[in-house]
Amino acid sequence: MGVEIPLGDRDFSATDLGARIDVAESIVNSFADIVAPPLASDDINGEWTISVRRALRKIRPSGCDYRPATEFSSRGEFLVDFIWEENEAPHRVLLAAEFEWGTDRYGENPKWRPVEEDFEKLLVIKAPYKLLIFSSNFKLAGSEGARDADFGITFARERIKLNLTNYGHHLAGETYIFIDFPRNSNACNGIFRSYFWQPSESWHHGIEIKEGPSRNLNRPE
Repeated sequence: MGVEIPLGDRDFSATDLGARIDVAESIVNSFADIVAPPLASDDINGEWTISVRRALRKIRPSGCDYRPATEFSSRGEFLVDFIWEENEAPHRVLLAAEFEWGTDRYGENPKWRPVEEDFEKLLVIKAPYKLLIFSSNFKLAGSEGARDADFGITFARERIKLNLTNYGHHLAGETYIFIDFPRNSNACNGIFRSYFWQPSESWHHGIEIKEGPSRNLNRPE
């Protein structure tokens, strides 16, 4: 059964922030109930990505399509790894998702840089719900880690906070969802941790369309 996103939570507004968090929690719980996390490093990233896409397809709200159309290929992606899109007007993107494991093979010291690069895509796409899924090292509980080394959840949260702070065009009410499936030794063991973030104000840099210079580009005879 798909999650429910009320009509009032499909646009951007600083009102009812708590209700939007409730929706975000239902997305996390519904997703976690059916996704099949890696049990060992032999479960390669491609299989993990297929499982994530399959779960997001199953829990999509009624009246929504998804891209890409198949969980087995990135062909058909629209800007990010996965979206829910209304199949009738106004065809809003309700959820944009990125998942990045930061390593060529699950369980092998992920690097933060590719995770951060994918997160930056979520910053700029318009969607009331934005989902980032990654995998930290369960053993690294502190701020240990680096952009090109193994990282723990505290390090990831500090970097995410920095990216959110440095971006100046948030829309009020958009809700970020972060899900971490931490590795413990060479297995995930089904553990996950989730976090939310919302801006309560929009940062506008001009809302009117203004005309610029014009000139005739006809070629001379």
